[in-house]
Amino acid sequence: MIVQRGTAVRRQWVWLSHVLSPSTPAYGGDGRVSIMPAKQLARGDSANTLDLAMPNHIGSHVDAPRHFIADGASVDQYPADDWIFEHPILIDATVSPAVLIDADRLARACPSPDRAADLVFLQTGAARLRGSEDFWRAGPGVAGSGARWIIDHFPKIRALGLDSISLSSFAHRAEGRTAHRLLLERGIRLFEDLDLAAIPAGSSLVRVIGLPLRLQDGDGAPVTMIGEIA
Repeated sequence: MIVQRGTAVRRQWVWLSHVLSPSTPAYGGDGRVSIMPAKQLARGDSANTLDLAMPNHIGSHVDAPRHFIADGASVDQYPADDWIFEHPILIDATVSPAVLIDADRLARACPSPDRAADLVFLQTGAARLRGSEDFWRAGPGVAGSGARWIIDHFPKIRALGLDSISLSSFAHRAEGRTAHRLLLERGIRLFEDLDLAAIPAGSSLVRVIGLPLRLQDGDGAPVTMIGEIA
């Protein structure tokens, strides 16, 4: 909703990242989020604190180039403003479980690509699986041809975001590794396991901010992402 106050226009911001919890799904079922009380007021401690443990690629997170490229950039090497995207777009590329999004599917879903886009979101259909084991076991992914189509049609792209647990479908892991390398070697970061259903139907994205934990030499990191909509 846009609220008009005098001459100023206030747009709505929505969360595009999921809350991290012990039930957060992990790719391949490998790893979990552990949130354990360390100090507790109820126990007589002076404050409440938590101990955290988790893989760096779990929940809403970003893959930096170093994830697949040995000398690629790590999450801590980007300037602050490189996590702000001023021309995001959303493509509904919904497919069935365990199906790859290829170049033909993208061409049908986006017949007139916006070549100014700096962040491309793909709705894959995976959101309806979240909460079950099928989210990681039978999630859709992006084919190598799909990755090449994105590279060819969005010359200003700096990041790709998906609502699936990974760009790589667990049912097609070799193809997923190819797609990862094609994008990451060009410096295109990958935001995975996002909450794209939070974008209201009929609205458009104005700006997106996706901030990772600044892990030293991190090949990826959990991310907090918000989107401004109109």
